Amino acid sequence: MSASVTFNGPILPTHCTVGFLFFLTSATNGQNLYGCTTANVWTLEAGSGSGSQGPAGPQGPAGPQGPAGPEGSTGAAGASFQYANQETPGGAINGSNAVFGLVAAPSPAASLQLMRNGLLLTLGADYSLWGSTIVFGTRATTPQAGDSLVAWYQHQ
Repeated sequence: MSASVTFNGPILPTHCTVGFLFFLTSATNGQNLYGCTTANVWTLEAGSGSGSQGPAGPQGPAGPQGPAGPEGSTGAAGASFQYANQETPGGAINGSNAVFGLVAAPSPAASLQLMRNGLLLTLGADYSLWGSTIVFGTRATTPQAGDSLVAWYQHQ
């Protein structure tokens, strides 16, 4: 590795060693930097700017992160659902009562899972649903004394 030595003054020295630089203080800008390229020979290193541009250097590091933007608007509120788990519908289980009530109307209606003695009943075939009212259509599907009737559903 060779080191360069820099000098300055109003007149170029007559002697130089290869690698030395000289800043000529009496010269105009762009015509004032000389390098010793051969023993005792000074060469102008900085021209008037008329040459082709060299290649671009590497990209520098990213700058600091800017401030956060304004807060966005709040979207419309979605439907809020609640769930009924193992609810016993209201009504006498005696073999003759075919109408039972739930605390809330299932929403959607298809969310109702109604079990009689542990067996899942089918909406439309085993019972009908009118809001929060369950209606059994036939004597064969109507809960009998001693049966258990349990419901699971979502509602608003």
